[in-house]
Amino acid sequence: PAAGVGLKRRKPTPLENLPEPPQCPLDGDYTIFAVGRGGTGVVTFSHLLAYAAMIEGKYVYLSNDTGLAQKGGPVEAPIVISAEAQPVFNRLFPGSVDLYLGFDVLRSAEPQNLQYVSPERTRALVSTAQVPTAEMNRRPRQRAFPEVDALLALIEGHTRKEGNVYLDTYGLAEKLFADILYANMLLMGAAYQAGCLPVVAESIEAAIQLNGKEVENNIQAFRWGRLAVADPARVEKV
Repeated sequence: PAAGVGLKRRKPTPLENLPEPPQCPLDGDYTIFAVGRGGTGVVTFSHLLAYAAMIEGKYVYLSNDTGLAQKGGPVEAPIVISAEAQPVFNRLFPGSVDLYLGFDVLRSAEPQNLQYVSPERTRALVSTAQVPTAEMNRRPRQRAFPEVDALLALIEGHTRKEGNVYLDTYGLAEKLFADILYANMLLMGAAYQAGCLPVVAESIEAAIQLNGKEVENNIQAFRWGRLAVADPARVEKV
């Protein structure tokens, strides 16, 4: 846009009274491993989820490994939630993750991340948006983006294939809000509606309120992410 002219964000139809998903059981510790790159929203997601859990009186361990996050580098967030006692955490162990949350499909398919999931235990919720790396942008002819189907097949080979959910969060955020900023909240909503987050929606929305940034749009993005699982045909039509 020209200097001094801002892009007006689109406001999709507000959503109310969404169907409640199956409750996510919380027997002992529940472990979430969120992976992405700087700018994909991993840190925001992890803090909002931690606050939502604490609002409900649950115990949380959270450690964000941001590295070169501000430069598009790798970001990981192991999150452990318990209803009984403060989780004692040293590091993730192979096969110990209940929910594998991928904010970037390339990072989600990396072997060093997949070592922590299990075909018997882990459900995966992954954004399928094709976000090129810096190297791909610099050398597009030499470094093409891998086939997304091949990346997803790799993820499915290590997780509970029948319970996985895939969502083009960037495309959906752009079409609904004219801003990819809300891609992470869409993925959070999808994870909640798939029955993969051990907190209630009211607590997540209360955490968004406490965060105080773009509250209305972030709550609506969370709800539209829920609808993408509850009624994908309706979302596609919109």
